[in-house]
Amino acid sequence: MLRRVYKIVMNGKAIDLSKKNPKLYSITADTYLLGFIGRVKKLSHGLVNVVPKFEDGKPVHNINNALIDFDKNKKEIQIGTEWLGVVRYMQHLKDVNGNGIPDIPLKYKPALSNRIIGRKQK
Repeated sequence: MLRRVYKIVMNGKAIDLSKKNPKLYSITADTYLLGFIGRVKKLSHGLVNVVPKFEDGKPVHNINNALIDFDKNKKEIQIGTEWLGVVRYMQHLKDVNGNGIPDIPLKYKPALSNRIIGRKQK
């Protein structure tokens, strides 16, 4: 019961967690994770209340209004999955070596090699 978040750091700076802070922070989550948002207040015995909001600060009453539509040419919302997001990102990468396959930028190399080898990042 006494476990709680005392500090959140973003880009090396602590976020003001006080109720006076009007700043909104953008997050992305899948629909599975979003399904738990309504339970946070109950599970924390009222200590934490997460309210999803649009960028103008108005609460999201229907989560379907905040989903990303992956194909606006089709009727209804075409919900994207994590793997589809990665595939779409990869499709926009350049083919540097001319083999017809998009190449992963070198800036990701340290993170990839650490995951493949199983070492922790520094």
